[in-house]
Amino acid sequence: EIYTLSLHDALPIYLLPLTGQNLPLTGALDAQLQLDGPIHALGGSGWVELDGGSFYGEPVTRIRAQGTMANQVVRVASLTVGAAAGNLTASGSYDLNLRRFQLDLRGTGIDVAKIEWLRRQELAITGKLAFTVAGFGTPEDPRLEAHASLNNLALSGEPLGGLEIVAHTANRSLTYDATSRMETAKLILHGQTALSGDYSTRAKLDFSQFDIGALL
Repeated sequence: EIYTLSLHDALPIYLLPLTGQNLPLTGALDAQLQLDGPIHALGGSGWVELDGGSFYGEPVTRIRAQGTMANQVVRVASLTVGAAAGNLTASGSYDLNLRRFQLDLRGTGIDVAKIEWLRRQELAITGKLAFTVAGFGTPEDPRLEAHASLNNLALSGEPLGGLEIVAHTANRSLTYDATSRMETAKLILHGQTALSGDYSTRAKLDFSQFDIGALL
C-alpha cells in the first residue's frame, strides 16, 4: 500500500524518521512524498522544499530536493540551494545502512563577501568563487576530488589577484595545491592534512616572481 505524506510549514525535525538524524536546517518545510513499507525500510519518491531559514548557519532563500528512496538508499536526482552569496546545485545518493555516499556538487558566481561564516570570523574578503566537488565513500573515509577558483580576490581592500585550488581526499587524508597569482608575486602551496585525530598537517609554501619595483 502506498501512502502520501504532505507537509506545509513544518519543522525540519519532522524528517527525523526518514533520515535517521537531525538535519542542520532551520525554517519551514514543504514536502510531497509517496511512501510505502515499514518505517525502518521506507521506499518512495517525492520532493522537499525549504523557503527561508538556514543551512549549517548560512541563511538561504530556498532549498529544493527531489529524489527517491528504496532499500535504505536515498537518491537525490536534483538539489538546488539559493542563498545571498550565490547558488549551488548537486545530485547524489546515500546508503543509510552502509553509510556510503556519492556526490556531485557545483557552485558558480559565489560572492564570498556574503558568506556568513567568513563574516562571523571578521574576515574582510571579497571575490567571486566557482567550484566543483565530486566523489564517493563514507563520512569517515571520503574519496573526493575538488577544484575551485577565486577571482578578483581582495583582503581588506588590498587586491591579491586570483586563487586556484585543486584537492583530493584518500586514505583519510586531504591533499591540496593552491596557486595565487598576485600583481607583484606568485605563491604556490602544497599540503596534506589528516582527516582524523589532531588533523596533523604538513605544508610547503613557495614564494617567487616578486616584483620589488612595485614597492618603490
